[in-house]
Amino acid sequence: MWSYVRPMKAKTLLINFLIFLTLIFLLELSAGLFLKEDNSNEFQGIKRCIQLREHEPGKKFIVQPDSVYKAFTENLDTGTFNVLIDKHGFISNHSISEEKDKVIFFGGSTTECLYMPDTLRFPYLVEKRLGERGYNVKVYNSGVSGNNSMHSLNNLINKGIPLNPKYCVLMHNINDLNILLYEGSYFNDNPSKKLVMDMPQSAKANLKGSLLLVIQNIFSNTISLIKQNSYSKNPRDEFEKTRNNTTNNLKSELYSKSIRTFIQTCKNFNIQPILVTQFNRLSPPFNGIIYENPKNKLKHKGHSIEKYSEQYKSFNDTIRAISLRENTKLIDLDSLVKENNMLYDVCHLNSSGSLFVSKIISDSLSNWMEKNNI
Repeated sequence: MWSYVRPMKAKTLLINFLIFLTLIFLLELSAGLFLKEDNSNEFQGIKRCIQLREHEPGKKFIVQPDSVYKAFTENLDTGTFNVLIDKHGFISNHSISEEKDKVIFFGGSTTECLYMPDTLRFPYLVEKRLGERGYNVKVYNSGVSGNNSMHSLNNLINKGIPLNPKYCVLMHNINDLNILLYEGSYFNDNPSKKLVMDMPQSAKANLKGSLLLVIQNIFSNTISLIKQNSYSKNPRDEFEKTRNNTTNNLKSELYSKSIRTFIQTCKNFNIQPILVTQFNRLSPPFNGIIYENPKNKLKHKGHSIEKYSEQYKSFNDTIRAISLRENTKLIDLDSLVKENNMLYDVCHLNSSGSLFVSKIISDSLSNWMEKNNI
């Protein structure tokens, strides 16, 4: 009899406890629904924050280009590719010790290099090559798809400077060109690109956020699996609201100001900035599958790929001019990466291109380090 009653009693207690939690939850939900909204800053208002565009620290996931993505590429690496994010939100190079001279690469997807094996991404290879030459260096890959130079400036200030790096390497062009072409400014309301975000604070919002956090923690493996299978799917058009905007008044001076702000910020914290021009295949004739997607998107704006190519090249020229004016080191990859088979579309490296680029960068860094006795 005792062996039967005891499990039944435990089961009853468990049921009562679950009912109690449910009632508490319903009470909190009801209170949130009936709570009067107060828009005053003192009690509620809208909290705002800087959008730190980064990968989620400590996460790991798998990416694989899908058939839609691959349809507009050439020479793309095939397979699935691991991505490991370190505690700082950088793509990990697998090195453990942080007691080394540090180099941070800032950029967008052209620095991120997702679609290749993790040991062939050029930031990883730069660390490896420098190590083989006797330099005790740790390299961080801060590349995030879609980031422009203003996003990199935010990342520099909020998580780059605290690491006390020796060098910060900046490569930006196409994402800056796109944001200035379609939005007219870095300071815009594009949901995925804007620099400042609104965070509504209310009982409903807080409750919803808490529930989402609980769900994410409970079903973390399921959510990760979903992300793995959907990561390479084409997202909605980030510039869908401005594709048909016919103004072509490109405010290229904002690009120059953003780059120079990055440089001066580095120098203010005794960090050596290094500028990099961006490799590309934006040269005529514009025939081939890799040009079809950009052609279609530019057509909606009344723009041509010929004009776009000129603007792109002018941005690389801006990098060269700033390097001279600001006495800042330059790695001119635009002039050095000339083989089309090293890029799988208009501006993204494949693993072959990444190997080539890593040698150029590591050669330049080792020469500068030798002169500085690092």
